[in-house]
Amino acid sequence: MNITVNETTNTISISDQTYVPSSAVFDPVSVARLYSDFKSDISPFAFCGGTGGNPSGGSYSIGSTPGQFGTLTIRVDGTSGSRSAIMATDTSPTTISRNDALGYGKFSFKTKCLIVQGTQEQRTFVGFGLTHAVSDTTTTQKLMLQYGVGFIAYGYAGNWIAVTADDNVMTEVDTGVSASQRTALELVISDDGTSATWTVNGIVKRSSTNGPFYDYAVSGSWGIELRDKKAGGVGTTASTSVDYMALEYNRS
Repeated sequence: MNITVNETTNTISISDQTYVPSSAVFDPVSVARLYSDFKSDISPFAFCGGTGGNPSGGSYSIGSTPGQFGTLTIRVDGTSGSRSAIMATDTSPTTISRNDALGYGKFSFKTKCLIVQGTQEQRTFVGFGLTHAVSDTTTTQKLMLQYGVGFIAYGYAGNWIAVTADDNVMTEVDTGVSASQRTALELVISDDGTSATWTVNGIVKRSSTNGPFYDYAVSGSWGIELRDKKAGGVGTTASTSVDYMALEYNRS
């Protein structure tokens, strides 16, 4: 392994990362925590507001709602494939840099959110995953998650669904809790990535030991993503309100 340090620009380049020891990457006793109540900004999270084909399809705003300390609202403009996402990762304006991996530590992800408006074609995903765009013109096509684990809601009138996905094959469990009310969602994934627990308003709605819930060759991202999946769905705005978002990672 060769490491080059350039002191003038404070950059480090690693020409071969194949043999980087794990001790050089992870502190085995540390805990990473990210949290925002969205009172004034979205830090330490990042925003992605579009796709390559629709770079201006999403937006967000921060305000206050009675009973909440701060409120984040993410929106899509109704055009096909429009996306608005708050993620625990670096982003570009149109592409989420998916660079997280499971199986190296225990993840606990918590948020409280509510779908303010949206149709069956406009989905909100909460959790860890790699979402997938489809060019389908019907309202019955529910495919959104390609790889990952989390909660998904189909439109304003739907319930939160506890979902896993592997290579576009989704397994769904209806929690029976409407996404049109402000709901506390929690997802916990074990340190080896093989078990997960979905909790809604403090009640466990699904547990699974059928992991891993990911492909080692495909990285995912943590966060909340609102997306319009219908081809030609111009003119219908969707929005999701988020009270807070927290991610804790206990490195094993």
